[in-house]
Amino acid sequence: MFDQLKMMGAVANLMKNKEAIAEAAARVQENLEKRVVTVEAPDKSISVQVNGKLAVLEIRLADRVVKDAASNAETQAKMEKLIVGAVNAAMARAKEIIQEEISTETQKLGLGDLGGLSSLGNLLK
Repeated sequence: MFDQLKMMGAVANLMKNKEAIAEAAARVQENLEKRVVTVEAPDKSISVQVNGKLAVLEIRLADRVVKDAASNAETQAKMEKLIVGAVNAAMARAKEIIQEEISTETQKLGLGDLGGLSSLGNLLK
């Protein structure tokens, strides 16, 4: 019960300071744009870069894989699966970064976890 009252007090104080919320949101957005994750396939044949805003920035394919895929349907299918896996892994890590950034800002605003607010990044799952 006391935790709920404490949380309600924190929310009430926060509502008085809408400017702080807007600044925190702007910082999160700016930080997410700058945070970049690079993930490689286990055999290093493919790498994917994603930023914290879940934008795919780059997909790189090793020359040997491109050459093999051009002439071999089996290799092409393997490469396609590796690309999907690398993109999914990069996106998962980027979602973790979103949670970290939100958590950092909620801490700065004195909200702690605020009943799961720092897990807003889970909405992206």
